[in-house]
Amino acid sequence: MMPKRRQTRVLQLEAQGGAKALSVNTRGLMSPKSEADSTDEGPMVPSFEVEEGTPRDSDTAPEVQEDFGEVEKPQPSNKKYLFKLGIADGMVPQADTVYKPREERPRQHCTLIIFDWDDTLLCTSALQSGKPPKDQELLALEAEAVKLFELAKTLGTVIIITNAINGWVEHSCAKHMPTLAKHLENVEIISARAKYEERFPDDPTQWKVEAFCEVKENSQTIANLVALGDSTAEMAALHAMAKLYHISYTKTIKFKARPRCVELQQELCLVEKKLATIDDPDLIIGARKGSPLILGVGHGEHMLASDASAIVEHTKDVVYLREGEIVEVRRSGFKVHDLEKVVRKLGKNTISPRPDDVENPIVRLELSLEQIEKGGYKHFMLKEIMDQPNAMRNCLRGRIYQPAEAPDRWEIKLGGLEKAKEGALNPQSPLERMANACRFIFAACGTSWHSGLIGKYAFEKLAGVRAEVEYASEFRYRKPLICDSDCLIAISQSGETADTLEAIKMAKEHKAAAPSIASVGSSFDPKAELPQALTIGVVNVVGSSIARETDCGMYLHAGPEIGVASTKAFTCQVIALLLMALRLGKQRGALSEEMLNMYCAALNAVPDSIEKWMSSLTEQTQVISKNLRLATNALFSGMGVHFPVALEGALKLKEISYIHAEGFPASEIRHGGITLIRNFVPVICIAMRSDPAYEQIKQMVRDFRHKGAALLVLTDDGNTDFAGVAHFTLCCPATKLEMQPLISCIPLQLLSYHIADMRGCSIDQPRNLAKSVTVE
Repeated sequence: MMPKRRQTRVLQLEAQGGAKALSVNTRGLMSPKSEADSTDEGPMVPSFEVEEGTPRDSDTAPEVQEDFGEVEKPQPSNKKYLFKLGIADGMVPQADTVYKPREERPRQHCTLIIFDWDDTLLCTSALQSGKPPKDQELLALEAEAVKLFELAKTLGTVIIITNAINGWVEHSCAKHMPTLAKHLENVEIISARAKYEERFPDDPTQWKVEAFCEVKENSQTIANLVALGDSTAEMAALHAMAKLYHISYTKTIKFKARPRCVELQQELCLVEKKLATIDDPDLIIGARKGSPLILGVGHGEHMLASDASAIVEHTKDVVYLREGEIVEVRRSGFKVHDLEKVVRKLGKNTISPRPDDVENPIVRLELSLEQIEKGGYKHFMLKEIMDQPNAMRNCLRGRIYQPAEAPDRWEIKLGGLEKAKEGALNPQSPLERMANACRFIFAACGTSWHSGLIGKYAFEKLAGVRAEVEYASEFRYRKPLICDSDCLIAISQSGETADTLEAIKMAKEHKAAAPSIASVGSSFDPKAELPQALTIGVVNVVGSSIARETDCGMYLHAGPEIGVASTKAFTCQVIALLLMALRLGKQRGALSEEMLNMYCAALNAVPDSIEKWMSSLTEQTQVISKNLRLATNALFSGMGVHFPVALEGALKLKEISYIHAEGFPASEIRHGGITLIRNFVPVICIAMRSDPAYEQIKQMVRDFRHKGAALLVLTDDGNTDFAGVAHFTLCCPATKLEMQPLISCIPLQLLSYHIADMRGCSIDQPRNLAKSVTVE
């Protein structure tokens, strides 16, 4: 087999029997071989075809095909044109062509204008004929050409390629269009004929094609391509190259006969309008479709981002775009439009729609630059774990307090749930509707689903209401039975989780039937919203989609969470759900005043308990992590309210350390999961003495030890029941059973972090994971 030659990209034009075809092939140039031997040589690349008779104003891209045909050498006599197109990082130069190094190329946009200068723009044939154009027609054409050049100059460097001889453009322009000649003084004019006629005799199309490639290689960016001419092959080649290089192809004007000045003036006017519309350097358009989008409003500047943390360094004033909104951003300001209104106006053949501006207020971010920096910690995740006491206090602040007139009594105030929605058919506040609800549905994904499980336990025990927990990704793909007396609580850190948003929309679709006039009286407003399931959002990001879509809700105020693995958002979600359950228990009469005071006092003391414990806990988890870092599997076990904590611990371990881990209810592990336990398999058990199933858990721990598991037990401070049984014991500060998940999850987060750190894993950005799952 002959050795491979240097690979190039080749564009081949053929003219056979009047039909013209254009194809692109990136196959490597090989030594002659059989078709069977060449099937796996070179990558598959796009091929373009342009047929004869392309419509005059068509900007449609040619269809893409596969082409593995052999490349033929250029034979001008047979009308086969070959020219090189740039490979990824540079074009293979021709023998007699010198290209500038990439670092020496001008760093500016280039507007490339390719004119059929003699016969089209200057109407040379018409001027030399017996019926030259009228002076006013030529002046009008000149004025339009001046406008086009002035616009092109505002977009960057202007380069003209023509097949005229050197100096002819300047000479003819000075003679017939002196005003336009002044605008060409600083414009680079390339004579393709002078450069390439000798190499490609009688092939004017190839001259411009070669000149195009040279400009493409020596310019930083070709932003716009304007082509005017009457050659089908030439227009087809330029069209294909613009498509191949993703260049804005402003207009192709193909004349079947020499145009009159008036016709050409009209065409130049259309080119100018399209160039101004497509290439506006002072315009940015952003659209919100599915994924989040926010607009940062600074002093003389605007910026678009998907998260506030990306722009807080530059501004704290932002506009949150709603689903289906577009924003038009210019140096002078911005306008927000509704996409549906724009589409409707376009449907009425309105060329330049001017929809009414959408009222979307500017929001001040409660975020500082220090909050999104590591602050001396090795990873964001570690910073966020250590910041949990402060995050919990922020979540409790203003919501749980002791009145000055009764310092022994505790009150819970949830402002977002205590005000009735204006214009709603039901005059009750969300809290009143929650007190009368038949069922609560928690819809969430991932870590938020685990907090929902804890919320279910708290709602049933503290408020005495029926509660269910649903994976939002499953909830949306079935037909759940929802009535207007249900409450759906959507939980999400980012507030942008796509599946959770869809669950909210499904709940809103289930509306009650419209009441009759006789039943409600003449005061009934037919435009008022019909009763539907109450939707409540529990999110961390202010102004997020879930916060906008739901009827009411609570913000976590946990601060920005940069690490992909959620830590402080989880504990704040649990606090928010506990506050709801306690307030609902009081509203429904399920909790006495004395019990409410006990629970509130215990909840208020949790942040201080964790803060005092954090230093010693960090040292203990580091020691344990050294012994468990080489594990390939791990099991987590808990009962009752601790079962979701076991699931969360398993999720954290596999998220950032890539160790396979599963969570089980302590008794359920006997139904299959116990087969996974063998020598040195880490088993982490949560065994608190206040747990109703504590005795069962103790027996399970002994069984695990007999099977050779490497045991780690989380238990109450001062509990010695596992001395001599467990290999490692972590003692947690004492609190009430319902608040224990807030404490027991902390050592599991630290354990996962230290194991991942010792294994050298990417902690803040684990592989294949994203902070906000905004797609299905």
